[in-house]
Amino acid sequence: MDLQESYGFTDPDLEENGVEVQIGEDAFITVRRSNNKRFKDMLIGLRKPHEQRIQRGTMDQKVLDELTRKAVAKEVLIGWKGIKVDGKAVKYSPEKAVEMMERFEDFQEDILTAANTRETFRRQVVEENEKNS
Repeated sequence: MDLQESYGFTDPDLEENGVEVQIGEDAFITVRRSNNKRFKDMLIGLRKPHEQRIQRGTMDQKVLDELTRKAVAKEVLIGWKGIKVDGKAVKYSPEKAVEMMERFEDFQEDILTAANTRETFRRQVVEENEKNS
C-alpha cells in the first residue's frame, strides 16, 4: 500500500482555511478539517478545567458534548449559506452554530461527516465541484 496515494492527497491549505460543502439543494456549510490545530488547541483549552473529572470518568457527557460543540462551531464550522429554520434565514455566528447543533443533532452530524472526510479536502474534488455548481 502506497501511503502517499492513500493518504497524501488532501490539500493542507483547504484543510486549514475551509471548504464549502453542499448539504442541501441550496444550503452550504464551510468547514475546516476536524483535525486542524486550532480545533485541537481550543478543545484542549475548554476541557482543561474539567481534566480530573474526565480522567476519572465522572464528567457529565452533556457538558463534554457542549464543549465539543463550542469548539466545532468556532474552529471547524466557519460559515454557511442558505441555512433556514421555519423558512427564515439564519445568519452564521459561532453562537448560532452551537444553538443549531444543539437543536438539530443531524445537522451536527453532517458538519462532522464533512469535516472528517478526506475527500472533502482533496483539491481535485473541490475544483470539480466548483465547475459543476
